[in-house]
Amino acid sequence: MKMNIAALSLLLLGALLLINGCQQQKKMTADDWTKRGINFEKSNRFDDAIDAYTKAIEVDPNFADAYMNRAIAMSRQNKLDRAIADFTKAVEINPDFAEAYNNRGITYWYKSEYDKAIADYTKAVEINPVFAEAYNNRGIVLAKKGDYDRAIPDYGKAIEINPNFAAAYNNRGDAWYYKGDYDRAIKDYTKALEMDPSLGAAYGNRADIWRKKGDLQRALADAKKALDLNPQNKRYQKIVADLQAEIGNKKPVN
Repeated sequence: MKMNIAALSLLLLGALLLINGCQQQKKMTADDWTKRGINFEKSNRFDDAIDAYTKAIEVDPNFADAYMNRAIAMSRQNKLDRAIADFTKAVEINPDFAEAYNNRGITYWYKSEYDKAIADYTKAVEINPVFAEAYNNRGIVLAKKGDYDRAIPDYGKAIEINPNFAAAYNNRGDAWYYKGDYDRAIKDYTKALEMDPSLGAAYGNRADIWRKKGDLQRALADAKKALDLNPQNKRYQKIVADLQAEIGNKKPVN
């Protein structure tokens, strides 16, 4: 079973704005450079984005947003230690920067430094108690550590804040699954799929449970949906093939 970590996405700050010729002719402000960097990043031009954010920092060395956005660009290039240094600078400048703590937590997650990630997510929700993504992210790390009893309330809090948070339902379903509470897991996977029918992991995970419960037809239907959404997924290919074989073997012989 694979956890859906779609919610572990770095949050860019600043409006997406094209820099027109008139702006280029005037002296660029730190905000102008940051907006230009965001445009580059949206186009996956990460080196250009980093250069633009660096220009913003040169203009205003205390511009926390520019440090955070440069960190995100570095993280997307897998320059994780440099990203962490920039996130750290951002929270030094602005100690109440919840998004920077959340994003640094995600980067620690990428580095498998789980306790540091948990500490950063905890700081993020202390600053912003309605930060649904940070609760979900902390739940993911706790689940990774096998602490499902603490992960489940975090997913629940994320859902309470954002009732349409499909990934949080899916992730809580995973936690129920690993605790052996299959009925609750099915309920959460079903809710996740009502909100996001493209969530292949939820179909695959629910198929696993139907199979354990002996409902092979439902398991096959879910496995096929998971495979339709992820045609190259070897796990789903095997589940479908195995279920088809199991169902075929159970057909009565005339």
